[in-house]
Amino acid sequence: MSNLSVHKTPYRANRWTVDIDTTPREFRARCEQAVPPLPVEQVNALVRRQAPWQEMVDLMETAAPSGFVIYLKTEVDRLMSLVGTTPRARRI
Repeated sequence: MSNLSVHKTPYRANRWTVDIDTTPREFRARCEQAVPPLPVEQVNALVRRQAPWQEMVDLMETAAPSGFVIYLKTEVDRLMSLVGTTPRARRI
């Protein structure tokens, strides 16, 4: 392991800020209804059999017609409660 090194790779990312007209809980529920979760089992099946990439594209087009999927959800309510405010939070 003495030959390992760490490199910094800068990159640009956009962060979206969305004004909402409802509670954070309701907004989150609406987002989760509109954006499906990643079909993990189907993705894993394609990976296991080393399917052609077009099959993955076809799966994603079927599973997520909007072009968005939820790859993971992290509950941060308990952590954010330490700040002392009451809003619920989750990174999607």
